[in-house]
Amino acid sequence: MTTNAHSQDSLYPDWTIRKFLVLENGERWTPAISRQLKESVKAANIPISVGVERVPDVRSLLKQSQQATTPGVILFLESRERECVTAISRISQLTSHPFVLAVGSGKHQELLPVLLESGICTPLFDIVNDVPVVEWCIKVVRSRSALSSADAKL
Repeated sequence: MTTNAHSQDSLYPDWTIRKFLVLENGERWTPAISRQLKESVKAANIPISVGVERVPDVRSLLKQSQQATTPGVILFLESRERECVTAISRISQLTSHPFVLAVGSGKHQELLPVLLESGICTPLFDIVNDVPVVEWCIKVVRSRSALSSADAKL
């Protein structure tokens, strides 16, 4: 039996792509963030391949967030508040954990102390488009790149 090398390669993840993980209900934000992030990375001449991947549940999120290729996690709080707080606290316990962004509406501002105590890096409330999320992703990519190059010099 002969196998096509390309199809066999596609069975394995591409470890060169840095993927932001998104936990959201439905697929409202993920495609828009993905498109805008690719354009922004290209425009900023960032020499790293960056992508966005929607994860279906907290279990998948926790499993994938342990990979070195995950620079950040984006949590949309709407209807998933408890899951997100659990995910944040578990991610923050990892030795090398990704940056975490929580996105919610105005009603989620009352959760801010809980989110901060759980280990959130950045909260965003009442966003109307994907621009603030993409800007956060770019900052994370740049800071991770700076950390990686500093580690390489040691």
